[in-house]
Amino acid sequence: MNSLVSASNIAVPQIRLGVEKHWWTPELSDLKQQCIELTGIWRQHRCPRSGPINRVKVKLRYKCAIKETIISADEEFNEVLFADPLCSKDFASF
Repeated sequence: MNSLVSASNIAVPQIRLGVEKHWWTPELSDLKQQCIELTGIWRQHRCPRSGPINRVKVKLRYKCAIKETIISADEEFNEVLFADPLCSKDFASF
């Protein structure tokens, strides 16, 4: 029994499925950091609803960038998987 447990610890990944974001880019990391910093400043100023500290624009830009990146990653994946064999009419590789 111990040998099976040790073999599974070596061979089976221990992270949850879907945790890794293959589509994450350095630009998204920068936008996330900007959003975190601006939210901290916004909270230090007691969460003003108007004025020069406008975290809504930064947060919206960050969320839109995430959505666009996910969509483009899905499109690239689908193109590689389906479009090339279908366009070349190579049904065996499809």
